[in-house]
Amino acid sequence: MFSSGQVQEAVVVGRPDPRRGDGILACVVLRPGGSLEALRQYCAIELPRYMWPSRFEVLDAIPRSPAGKFDYVELRRLTAGPTASS
Repeated sequence: MFSSGQVQEAVVVGRPDPRRGDGILACVVLRPGGSLEALRQYCAIELPRYMWPSRFEVLDAIPRSPAGKFDYVELRRLTAGPTASS
């Protein structure tokens, strides 16, 4: 995803998906001027189908713990609601 030129920061996690069983959730912070549509097109061209995110969540920032690591608990809370950027 980074090589698409659209992403400033990203975390990819597995999530239950009612259609696929398990799905890939891509939480991304887009670069200034970055486009979610351009990122989707990049993934469709460059990634094998089984690696395509089933859902994208565009965030202002990826939450981090006090130690500076990704805060997966907060990330789950932020992305638990209805799909905002699928």
